[in-house]
Amino acid sequence: MKIICPKCDSHIPQHQINVEKNIFFCPACNEAFNLSAALDQEEAAAAEGIINNPPAGIKVKKSFDELAVGIYTRAPVSLFLIPFTAVFGGTSSFVLFTLLRDGIFDGGLDAGNIIFTSIMLLFPLASLFLGLMTLYSIFGKVELVVGKSAYIFQGIGNIGIKKYIDWKSIKEISLHTDTSSEGSVSKSIYITENKLIKISTKFLSETKTGFLLSLLKYFWHEITAGSKKQKIID
Repeated sequence: MKIICPKCDSHIPQHQINVEKNIFFCPACNEAFNLSAALDQEEAAAAEGIINNPPAGIKVKKSFDELAVGIYTRAPVSLFLIPFTAVFGGTSSFVLFTLLRDGIFDGGLDAGNIIFTSIMLLFPLASLFLGLMTLYSIFGKVELVVGKSAYIFQGIGNIGIKKYIDWKSIKEISLHTDTSSEGSVSKSIYITENKLIKISTKFLSETKTGFLLSLLKYFWHEITAGSKKQKIID
């Protein structure tokens, strides 16, 4: 790990880096800074290398005033999701169609029928959700665009969610592990500004997730170098 001070660009000695406490100390500035928000030289070099020579699954588009880096999902889990979604969606739709065809409401719209039908309608909705997840696992992308404005796009093709980034307002960029109430674990990149920008890395490999994290830190440092102080201890 080779850290550069965000204030004076000095190289930080290894003994001044405390990974456990997530801080490092710059002897030149006599100040402590947030480690997870700092630029690692090795991360920066890796990011530059991938931008100039992207591997499979990462597409870089350069123009006069804009750079777009598309990181595509194409996750192996889609090999499981495709047949599971097909079986689940087909079965639930067939059961619902059969019940409606056989006259589920022949006895009138009593409370029992309405509740039962409402529950049954959840299955097609679940099938739709699984279908969208399957499509995203195959054709999805996370795209970082840096130009006159900067934003992260997540979706399929041109359909998705766009989140704008204000580099000068960023306080920290870090990787978080989230655990749901059911116990499932997922990872997301958090960009802490005046608001929190959460980028799901679902269906991205660890390599692609690490690259996106390094890329965000790289541009943050390059754009705000010399003007932004990430000081945490006065």
